[in-house]
Amino acid sequence: MAGYTVAGDLYYEIDGQLLEIKRQLRQHGGYPCDPRDLRDALQDIIEGRFADQKTELINRMFIPAACQLEAVQRWNSERGWGFTDEDFSNLGEPPVWPEDQLAAIILDFQLDTVQRTFEEAWALTVSQQPVAWRWEGIKADVEHLRPYPGCEHRRGLCWKIIDLGANQGKSSEDIQKAVKPEVLPHSAGLWVAALHPKWVQAMNRGDNIPCVDIPGYQVFLPGEQAWARVPGLYRSRGFRRVGLVARGADSRDPRWGVPVLRE
Repeated sequence: MAGYTVAGDLYYEIDGQLLEIKRQLRQHGGYPCDPRDLRDALQDIIEGRFADQKTELINRMFIPAACQLEAVQRWNSERGWGFTDEDFSNLGEPPVWPEDQLAAIILDFQLDTVQRTFEEAWALTVSQQPVAWRWEGIKADVEHLRPYPGCEHRRGLCWKIIDLGANQGKSSEDIQKAVKPEVLPHSAGLWVAALHPKWVQAMNRGDNIPCVDIPGYQVFLPGEQAWARVPGLYRSRGFRRVGLVARGADSRDPRWGVPVLRE
């Protein structure tokens, strides 16, 4: 893709705007806005995202439930998932937004199969990011991907609350053994990335926002102990990309967490 030459008055105008930002940062009275908002806006610009933010984000990362509903209805129409107006009407009102900074409402939905749900969720996650990468070892077929035993897959739509800051430094295996399977996110663990792209982009930016395992899924890699891995979502600051990997279910890392659903 060819670049744009910046010259003349346009160059000096943009350069002046950058100098004004630096001047405001040096003010003795402090910068007049939340500098974290400035940081995030500048990162968006660096990565080529210039669209106006028409939706007020919750905790600078999450889109409101009404906007999620609109997105899912649009995707349903565009991608032929087959949910009806009655299906959406039966959803009812979303829960009250939780107070915790890293807890969020998510419109979780499951398609005909585990595998199609996984692939659609990842495809739409990719569509919301400038750069995304998936480890080639993650295959979404019945031989390599399944829900954790006791986690039910049933076609439908449902409001849920997911705690994305839970269990930091613990392993998925620890949490799988400690909680009921019903609170282990599987499809919700991927749809939250598709519906809340700013949350993924905020991972590891120094605000204690961990990368996450998706403990409601199990991944099998040939040659290893059966079903010993789980999918994991992270963001690489160096490569500026969102990644999907398969981590050992027994892996413990202070930069990673294991989300759970609230009952």
